[in-house]
Amino acid sequence: MSAIEDFDNGAETDTINSELDARLAALESPEYRESESYQLGDRVVYSSAFWLGVGILTWVITIIAWH
Repeated sequence: MSAIEDFDNGAETDTINSELDARLAALESPEYRESESYQLGDRVVYSSAFWLGVGILTWVITIIAWH
């Protein structure tokens, strides 16, 4: 069978789905949530949100002060 026939018959789809399921399970595992990369991601998100808030607050105060 050719690769196209395999894909049409769902063989490729099943392989891709099983790989995606395995990756999703790894991302949902407690070990990953305790990992350094997951913690770093949290810090980046919180830091970005904090500085975005500071920027918006500064902009609002500046606009109010000019009027």
